[in-house]
Amino acid sequence: SKKMDEQFDALVQKPHKQQQQQQQQQPNNDKTNNSSNNKNKVVVEQSEAAATTTTRELLSCGVYRADQIAVLLQHAKAGTVVVVDIDETLVMTPATSALLTNDGVRAFQQYMRMMPGDMRTKNAHCRRFQAVLDVKNLVERNTASVIQELQNKGCWVLGLTARYSSMAGRTNVTLFRQGIDLNVHSSLPRNQGLQDPETGALYSNGVIFCNAMDKGDVLNRFLSNVVFRGARLTRQPDGRVTSSQPIPPEVVFVDDRLSNCHSILHRCGVLQKLGVPVTCYHYTGAIKQQRARDGMRNLQAIMYAQIDHFVRVDPQATTVLTDAEALRVIADKRNRDGDSALEKQNHSSAASTANTVV
Repeated sequence: SKKMDEQFDALVQKPHKQQQQQQQQQPNNDKTNNSSNNKNKVVVEQSEAAATTTTRELLSCGVYRADQIAVLLQHAKAGTVVVVDIDETLVMTPATSALLTNDGVRAFQQYMRMMPGDMRTKNAHCRRFQAVLDVKNLVERNTASVIQELQNKGCWVLGLTARYSSMAGRTNVTLFRQGIDLNVHSSLPRNQGLQDPETGALYSNGVIFCNAMDKGDVLNRFLSNVVFRGARLTRQPDGRVTSSQPIPPEVVFVDDRLSNCHSILHRCGVLQKLGVPVTCYHYTGAIKQQRARDGMRNLQAIMYAQIDHFVRVDPQATTVLTDAEALRVIADKRNRDGDSALEKQNHSSAASTANTVV
């Protein structure tokens, strides 16, 4: 049904549109240098939240790659605004089942469309599956601790997600359950919602829901019309530049999509206007975990086995088979099919022998 399709469309994060025109930036902003000379020195963190060594790799002007969220603690300074993505940056679906990936969700959706039966039964399966997808884990064990330490150092940690505004309540519950409260140091009251009349983006409890709109555009409008509204820079006789309201010493952005990092750099004109330095991190912590599935044989068969078990074998299930469990199911089925074929062959041979004797 159309309603069911819309439910699944909201579950699969839509890729952001590439912007054909970008605001002018400093020279070489868009040039990527992958040589080893671009790798920054290893930074050793002393905090409890970052007990291990963290590294970052320079990709282009203002954009780094990092696979540990603790790299953000390099920027733990009072007044700094740290803008964080939600999915595959703070939280992720447990990387134990192919069915819980975007490809798996699409496979389940296709299965529901092709499966015979009434819509009431199909919708019940969809609701159970969505409940499974709603279960999220922290990407790293210390993710919540890093966020809390940033906040303890006086940083405002602001969420910026491609999710739709209709998922605000569910998202807030997920974050709170994982020990993350993005209302800390927010310039806006808790439980106050603000919606952009032009983009439809919603701010709720420390998170901006972009409705799959370009993140750079959405953040720029939010900062311009809410956070820095009316801010003016004035040059004093002694050469100092003062602001009519507090300006952060830095804005740091972290996201698992590199295109979003470039969008923030190129489309947040208000930060350039106010002279606020911007550092972006392409975060690969979740990607590193998911790569373990890359190249796995029989991936389609694994997803089908997981769907079949969830829908047909155990229609009341509240979890899905892990990849390892699905592989065992596939192996057992092949063994049974092999035994059945062998038994049939033996029966045929015996019958043939009996006929020959007669």
